[in-house]
Amino acid sequence: MSTPPQPSPANDGEKQEQQEQFNPIAFMSNFDPELVHRVLLTDPSDYAGLTMSGQPRLVDTPSYNAQFLWENGFISDQESPPSSEETEGGGQGAGNEVALQMARTMKRAFHAAIVEAVESRNDIADVKALILELHEKMRGLIPSRADLHDILSDDDVHRMNLVAGDDDASSDRDGETRTANARSILIVVLPHLIKAAGALVRLESEDRSVTTSCWIEMATRVLNSAVENVDAPDLPPDISPATFVVSSLTYLHIKADLCASDIADYHLSTVLAPQIATHGPEYERALFQQRFGVGDGDTDNDESTPITRQWIKRTVDECGVSRQELLSNEERRVTVLQTSGWVNLILFQTTGEGHDDVEQEGNVAETSEASQVQPFIHVPEVLQSDISNLRSIRETTKMSVIGSALALHACNVAGVGDAVLRREPSTAEINQCRKNLIKSMSDKSVTSQEAFEKGISAAVIDLARVLKPSLGSEEEKILSSRTPAVMKGDDPVIKLLDNRMRLVFCEMMSWTPDDRDRMPTRMSTGRQLRVQGSDDGHSAKTISSQFQAAAKEKFMHRGFAFYATELAEASLTATKVINLAFVVYGETLLDPVFLTVLQDG
Repeated sequence: MSTPPQPSPANDGEKQEQQEQFNPIAFMSNFDPELVHRVLLTDPSDYAGLTMSGQPRLVDTPSYNAQFLWENGFISDQESPPSSEETEGGGQGAGNEVALQMARTMKRAFHAAIVEAVESRNDIADVKALILELHEKMRGLIPSRADLHDILSDDDVHRMNLVAGDDDASSDRDGETRTANARSILIVVLPHLIKAAGALVRLESEDRSVTTSCWIEMATRVLNSAVENVDAPDLPPDISPATFVVSSLTYLHIKADLCASDIADYHLSTVLAPQIATHGPEYERALFQQRFGVGDGDTDNDESTPITRQWIKRTVDECGVSRQELLSNEERRVTVLQTSGWVNLILFQTTGEGHDDVEQEGNVAETSEASQVQPFIHVPEVLQSDISNLRSIRETTKMSVIGSALALHACNVAGVGDAVLRREPSTAEINQCRKNLIKSMSDKSVTSQEAFEKGISAAVIDLARVLKPSLGSEEEKILSSRTPAVMKGDDPVIKLLDNRMRLVFCEMMSWTPDDRDRMPTRMSTGRQLRVQGSDDGHSAKTISSQFQAAAKEKFMHRGFAFYATELAEASLTATKVINLAFVVYGETLLDPVFLTVLQDG
């Protein structure tokens, strides 16, 4: 982004006119609304973790190795995949494995066609096209770096030709001809790829460039051995020269795409996110008004936001706070909407319309193996941008209640009490049991409910055995018989733990990092998760991490140690969601409607 010239006293008026002409809504329309919302939910100290895709930054940079060759179909289907968590499916289930296999099959067919054209017909048209496409990607990464552009010569690529075999050669020379052709693909193509990779290394972050440099070293060895007329170039095992070239091209394309993604994410976190945070609330209000036909100050139109109005009315009726107190105290209105309205009536709603209702726009239909009856949740219009967050929070809380109930039964049968569930796992064995229980409850590869419950029962029994090595067969039967009831929500422990968890979510709604710096809570701001003086985003310990540490401690104290980390993250998301709703809609919609409901009562 170029820097505009500094204005002189003579053109101050022109500068003011330009500022007046700036349209924040038009500027924000360049961004995906989902991206805008994610930024608004992110504390400035956490901007470095933002990505354009919404997925976490890829930590493990791809390497050119057997794993890469197998995943992209360069190793035959008959060969076993390299042993790793990624190729084993990572517990993602049979559906994910089928999708990965289909993708691998398509990649293999595409790559095999290019390799076959090179090896059987000396046809490198597709190879040239891939190199030119790689050059284009590289130039897109560095539009202003003419020095690197000069390294990538499209003309040289167009002039590439392989050593043609002699069609009249006798059969005893066929092997020599094939060897010469194999060396030719390496000698002709690899220099272009090495140049492109060298330019890529200069653009990548330090951690990303390591694997590219490793490929350059390997490719240079292969090229040198081919130039030296070695009959067997220094190639990876079971890889032909043509396959090495095509797989290397594929690898460099992947690395270039990853570099482009990293650059875009860096630009988002350093340049765009602060601007989005500034203009985002106004933009979300504009989208809301366009979608629901609500204008500024239009609080008398009951038809525009009926679910929001009904939600606030129900909150007032069920919060247990007098209307007079709510009318006179804005902070009290904020608190009851956070706790009674958001936590009790939405996050932990357990009753609602039956299955005969038709799901409408903005409603969440819950489905889970853990419960046979799940209500529809009518999500208020002001929260409909957070339906995915709502689903995620409810899934986490539901899983945590059920898993903790099962673990509590294991503790009781083992005769050790619930102290194990109120602290960090004290031994490696208990921690492994915790992981196994979570994995069994997340296993989507099972084909029946019976098999699903059997796997969970086995994990619960394993935990009880660790807690009590002399566990008897009768005790195992007790645990096996209780698992189905817990999974269906028919166990009384479920309600007890659900109430405990609900209380922690409510308590964390009022959490502040430092009471001395606490500002009065208003409907237009919610309870800000900030500490005075920490807006530079460089504090050693971010507000989010402080929140999660405090929440984790509370969840462990209430008996949720096995799921405390996940619950702390869900609680943070829940707090951010409702606070953002106050920032965007509090002053213009939520508080006016709240007051109207109170006055009409």
